[in-house]
Amino acid sequence: MAASSRDTWTCRRRFCPFSRRDGEHRNHGFCCNACRKGEGWHTSNCGGRDQQITAAHREPEGEPEVHAPATQPKARPWATALPPYKKDLRRLHSDLSLTPPPGPPRYHALPGSPPDYFSGSPLRGLPLDGKEFNHAPPGRKFLLPLARKITLEEFWNEVEDYLEIIEKKMDSAAVESWRNLHQVANQTDRSRQLTIFVLAKGSTYLTPSSSFIDVHDLGVDATPPRDPTGRPIYEMKNVTGVDLKVQAVLATQTRTIDAIITARDMIEQGDLRHFAFVCSHATHRSVGCALMMASFVYHNASIVFSTSRTERAAEAHGMIDIT
Repeated sequence: MAASSRDTWTCRRRFCPFSRRDGEHRNHGFCCNACRKGEGWHTSNCGGRDQQITAAHREPEGEPEVHAPATQPKARPWATALPPYKKDLRRLHSDLSLTPPPGPPRYHALPGSPPDYFSGSPLRGLPLDGKEFNHAPPGRKFLLPLARKITLEEFWNEVEDYLEIIEKKMDSAAVESWRNLHQVANQTDRSRQLTIFVLAKGSTYLTPSSSFIDVHDLGVDATPPRDPTGRPIYEMKNVTGVDLKVQAVLATQTRTIDAIITARDMIEQGDLRHFAFVCSHATHRSVGCALMMASFVYHNASIVFSTSRTERAAEAHGMIDIT
């Protein structure tokens, strides 16, 4: 069982010798979510990374090989996408074609989009008249810290961390969207030199040559869920899209992930160097989408924020100013 001191902390699962690698132990008292849920393999956040739980936790000699998980084992909703857990994801998807289908690109309404988005109609920000904005918005450029550049091998661990942050499950449609994002990330040059702008509706920098997606129009929502006591898990005035809690709320929405996939397709098909996410005030939803795309798809992308508030948040969260 977990000891009172972090120096002697061990997992709540009987005979598990491991603890979290970062020392930031979660309230549930287990070394990782896989151990908590009774799954087969320790996750990357755990000192027993890539070790089989049943093989690593042998009982002392003379005692039966019986585990006593503190919670009922529960499979991850996306477990079928990664059998067994922690497989080499590049090899898993190596048979997927990297060649786009012939003919002109087609843009379709995202699932759950407002009624005025008809199948085959271009999303706002199209057509792609140029690879860069004619008048690029000014502002400081930030890169993600190394810890937020999510590798394919860590992809699903990070998705689960989002859910753990807000203690919320993800519906099957959102899980499928994450699977699609994982697939396209595996087919993308993640070192592409790209600048992602975060802009508010009505910005004068949005012109016919600007490639962007307005996530407000798509119905993406950063409204915080409530905890068991009925309180919102955050106050909008105290957070921005740089905060992981906000990203976690966005991550549970199919519209968010489909918007990121569509943005990636626009960038690849147009060979873009500039792209923008847009929402009402360029503070929560568009910022969250920009950071999630940089985290999971384009690791070298620089992000230009529109407000001093979001710039301060970026600095506070360890983003690197390369202006």
